[in-house]
Amino acid sequence: MRGRGRPRAEPAEEQRRRIVDSFRRTLAETPYDEVTIADVARRARVSRAVVYELIGGKEELLAILTAEVAEVVIGAVERRVADAPVGGDVPSLVREEVAWALRMITADPTVASVIVASGRVGGAAGERVTAARRQIEGAIARLHRQRLAALGFERGAAADALAVMVLAAVEQASLRCVGDDWDVEATAALLGEFVAGGYERAEVSGAAHDFDRSADTRGVGRKVRGRSRRSGAGGSRRGSAAPRQSE
Repeated sequence: MRGRGRPRAEPAEEQRRRIVDSFRRTLAETPYDEVTIADVARRARVSRAVVYELIGGKEELLAILTAEVAEVVIGAVERRVADAPVGGDVPSLVREEVAWALRMITADPTVASVIVASGRVGGAAGERVTAARRQIEGAIARLHRQRLAALGFERGAAADALAVMVLAAVEQASLRCVGDDWDVEATAALLGEFVAGGYERAEVSGAAHDFDRSADTRGVGRKVRGRSRRSGAGGSRRGSAAPRQSE
């Protein structure tokens, strides 16, 4: 029984939440490799022993935070899917999505820091971090596929692969916007043009179609999305973003 005047012990869950929030703020200001448990503990107003007891090391903290960030990003993507405009052309669509993703990530510096740091963790915590990152990549791929489908283009594994590439470019650009004061809108316009050009070329050259066909042959689509895709099945349009000159 707690004696009169004796301070009530803080619930472990409240301490745990404060530690994770401390890690979030620290990571937004300091590269992951330079963050220490001492920094996190000091900011959370607990001892290092408490951090290790309630959560573990940096890897566990990153796993927890990556899962939280994944939920935020996936929620934002789902709202984008529901609200995104319909129509236009593939290059315009890609420019819009790159700009949207860059704005979304730079709105919270922690998001970019977590996505970048998520590639540096191994072990059991690394598996959880990787799973959360895959969720983010999958959500962005679904957005790309849905918007392309509205224009009459069905993409399978190529959409997943391009989503990974685009996410890598966006996350690095967002870090420069946050850390080096790059202008977000100017960066979005530049990166959007760069990605749109590559995306269109991948369609026109047939590289995207070839990637899908190769993935279907090796079962990559089933591994990524848990279901198979047949190249050219169902009357889906697998052509280029613009008619080829020879056609």
